[in-house]
Amino acid sequence: MLVTNDIQTDIPLVAKVDLHLHSYASNETDYYTAQTFKIPESYSNPIKTYWKLKKKGMALVTLTDHNTIDGVLEMLAKGLPGVFISSEITTTFPEDGCNVHVTVLNMTEAQFQEMMRLRRNIYDMVTYVRQEMVTASQDPKKSARVLYNASSHEHPKSSLRKRRCIVY
Repeated sequence: MLVTNDIQTDIPLVAKVDLHLHSYASNETDYYTAQTFKIPESYSNPIKTYWKLKKKGMALVTLTDHNTIDGVLEMLAKGLPGVFISSEITTTFPEDGCNVHVTVLNMTEAQFQEMMRLRRNIYDMVTYVRQEMVTASQDPKKSARVLYNASSHEHPKSSLRKRRCIVY
């Protein structure tokens, strides 16, 4: 992953990072079995996960917990270097209620709160994310602030392949 920034840091321009990890904070999901039995997606402690990733050579660390940034905020509260805020947000196609997961990387807490407010409508949420990307790219003091990717399991209500064209 190419990482650019405008501040002095020991993080290299090309950095190793895992962009899809969950912690015990990831306890809100749309998977039927997990919801029925109140099973979180992960039991991993964010701080222990951070140190394991650093031992594996990761220069940057994030968590993509479902609809929360609580796990990554634990890391930031400890002052751990190389941590950035991300989340896997469940968002909905309003025309039929089809849910998809959109992984949003390198956001602020305020941006996360706005995405959570908008997530009931994927078009509104993705428009907001795109606007934030454009704003960040025009500000020479900021790196590319927000990146995103839509993913989903096949859904019986619709062709997600066709819908991804709308989202991207």
